[in-house]
Amino acid sequence: MSGTTLPRVSALPLVSKPPVESFFDTAHAQALWPKSIAARADFCQQIKKQQILLRTVEAAFSSLPYGTSLTEGLAQNLVTESFVRHLLDCLTDYLQADLAYQRIIFYLPLEFTGPIKSHNAALNAASDRFQKIYRTTWEAQLQQHDVRANFVDGDVLEVEKRTGDLKRVVKAAHLIPGLINSGHLSFREVIAYAQSSSDELLKNGVIESCAVLLDMKLIDMSELGWLATTDDVVLIQGYDRLSQQTVSRPSAEIVSEEAVLARLSTEIAQAQLLTEPSATPNRLKWLRSVAVDQALLKAAKNLSSLFTDELALPDPITLDTNTLRAYVEAMRMDILANSQFTLRYRTWLDAVKQCTSDNTVHDTIAKLHRHTNTAGIRCVNTEKSHDIVVPALQGPFSKNLENFTPSVSEIFEMIESISHDVYLTSRIYPVTILLGSQLKGYGISSADADVAVFVKPGTAKTDCDEIAQRLQRVFAHDRIDGSALMFWLDKDGGTLVVTETTQTTGMPPLKTWVHVLMGGAWIGEEKYITHLQHNVLPPFLFNPTIVQDGKPVRERWLEEMERDSIQYRLLHKGYERYYTIHSPLDTSNGRAVDGQSALYDPMFRRIATVLFLTRVFLPNLD
Repeated sequence: MSGTTLPRVSALPLVSKPPVESFFDTAHAQALWPKSIAARADFCQQIKKQQILLRTVEAAFSSLPYGTSLTEGLAQNLVTESFVRHLLDCLTDYLQADLAYQRIIFYLPLEFTGPIKSHNAALNAASDRFQKIYRTTWEAQLQQHDVRANFVDGDVLEVEKRTGDLKRVVKAAHLIPGLINSGHLSFREVIAYAQSSSDELLKNGVIESCAVLLDMKLIDMSELGWLATTDDVVLIQGYDRLSQQTVSRPSAEIVSEEAVLARLSTEIAQAQLLTEPSATPNRLKWLRSVAVDQALLKAAKNLSSLFTDELALPDPITLDTNTLRAYVEAMRMDILANSQFTLRYRTWLDAVKQCTSDNTVHDTIAKLHRHTNTAGIRCVNTEKSHDIVVPALQGPFSKNLENFTPSVSEIFEMIESISHDVYLTSRIYPVTILLGSQLKGYGISSADADVAVFVKPGTAKTDCDEIAQRLQRVFAHDRIDGSALMFWLDKDGGTLVVTETTQTTGMPPLKTWVHVLMGGAWIGEEKYITHLQHNVLPPFLFNPTIVQDGKPVRERWLEEMERDSIQYRLLHKGYERYYTIHSPLDTSNGRAVDGQSALYDPMFRRIATVLFLTRVFLPNLD
């Protein structure tokens, strides 16, 4: 399996890159999959086609500045007609090939969706085909009710705590402003979709998009009146609300540092006391963390507006942790707005690093340097001294193993300790899967390391508690804290199947787990990795006939891979750790469509498109 490895840290451990990456590396694919699969013509053909699409999309991204449409690229000679034709043909074939892949439209750059009119008949034909399949795909997604929080902040209550369904939305309807702006849709067509539908969520999605269309001046009040040209109560009420709304105005800014910091202190205290009936400790911790971050950003925005050349910066040693973070965030905003990095700021930040060892403060400083770095603002004598690491946010994630904590060698020592425990070695394979935010590249300095292990077939379920206790000791590293996911295996003919999952900490089991098996990096002894991958993974390449929650189970697998790779938590907060969000839909009334989300940021959409093509992919074999 030499084709699957990164440089080995010793002669013993094998580091097998996430199996999903094998589809983009011929040597890796030939090494990871059994010959009965790797030699199949349909397997090779599908991954080759996916590779061609990926290379073509990446070439388009490298040729066109962010926000540039294909028509603009042609006019500026940034791309050729033959290239654009090839790109559109590849995208058309992709959207037609598999219903599960059509969810890429949630991420595909909206500026690519406009029609192309040229003197080249073949290019026009390619554009027309793409317009037709994109519209068909978008119409299909208009029938879907997505969990709204998945596209915003991931605030979904644990399954066992829910008393009803999560808040849902027709998210495809929130693409309307971008699709009208690109020329793919007309407002007349939008009205027709709303008036012909019986879906109240779809109608509300159209109304929410209208609020942003007004802000962007893509429609006026007379056009908005088209909403009320039928007797549809929902649309008429929506028109009434929008016609009466006023431009939302920000609350008055606080005009003194003392007032800003007093408000911050109060809001932090409130955030730390935040509670929710029946919330688990982990959810309470997360909710309070989000509230603290919101308070800090609000204070930072006010502080930044007060910064002047004459403003005396306070001595860092006199400030508490949250006040330090607020000042650092304010400096980040100021630098990005003014494209300057003053000596005064650098000196002050160095003093902060010297006076505190608090990780949250150091992470906030690191965010400042990452944002200025990715914005192209070169800060004198800062890049090396602050060890800016730009991770592979769009993959391959295996590159991020170089910065993983605990290190690969430490993980293998844990695996060896399993082998030295007679009780465990008879029940657990000496293989661990690494997953989570560190592998995806956006984990902060204190991010947990998530691991999974395999329980051998035939192991009695009554052994679960003892196994969990022993594994807690094995994975006692402070980044893992004894937490491990356990895959319980059983034999099914000539293969192994995961029958259920448990967790050493007693957390709820996973409902689906393909994203862990396909998206995690495997570490352990080669013969066991080969045995497990050859016996556990192949069934995911064959489309089962069963249906799960109203959809073919293969579509559910790919949706879980989408959520894990793109939404949780890259969209929610990981992207923002490296880039400032520039959403064209973050208008006065943009919250109607969650316009503040990174989802609409042109750079995020490019990263998400590449992730979708590389991480939300499974060959579909007969």
